[in-house]
Amino acid sequence: MRKNIVLVAAAIVLALALGACSDDDGGIKVCQPTCAANADCTTGLVCDTANAKCVQCVADADCTGDLKKGGCDTAKNICKQCKADGDCPTPTYKGCDTGTGMCKMCASDTDCEISSVKIMTGKCDTSKSWMCLKCTADADCTGFTGSTYKRCGSAGYCVMCKDNADCDAGKECNTTYEMCMSKTGCTSDADCSGLTCNTSKGYCECKNDGECQSKFGTLGGKWACKSM
Repeated sequence: MRKNIVLVAAAIVLALALGACSDDDGGIKVCQPTCAANADCTTGLVCDTANAKCVQCVADADCTGDLKKGGCDTAKNICKQCKADGDCPTPTYKGCDTGTGMCKMCASDTDCEISSVKIMTGKCDTSKSWMCLKCTADADCTGFTGSTYKRCGSAGYCVMCKDNADCDAGKECNTTYEMCMSKTGCTSDADCSGLTCNTSKGYCECKNDGECQSKFGTLGGKWACKSM
């Protein structure tokens, strides 16, 4: 799965898992890193002062180093990996997908085999992921060492899941991204790691900024209970 997709999915799950509290208008609030200046953010992040949140970038100048040469995607506040083939380190990567700003792990099936040994499925998915994960059946995705993939996805490349039965205990299948993620719902306070379960809505509540800072402050930066 592509890194940008993974990043977006992780952000959604983190926000919900960290705790939510009901808003007067029926919405939810979650514990989120907050900031007024870059100094409030952990290393590697900068402050989006307009929205008081720590992000990877707000401008191209925030994106430096390998796999960050594509500039800042200001809509998502993440650094793109590349703008051109030369931005992608060789021999690990095989050029730049300029449409998404991501470096390709493979460009053809020949990149998915070294000395007659297949890399993952041995076939390059050139339609979307640019990884050696092209498949035609579930068996293609479970037959290589270290595989965390269990199914051949609808787009023709290996994915972690299609339904909850494909995921380990404590996780559920996000069918949008076809990834196993930690369950975000709750049935009791025991599911909320110190926060409170809103049993009528099935999610964990944060009550105020102090509660968020107390629970997550050890991760670095400032935390607040904010609307999603």
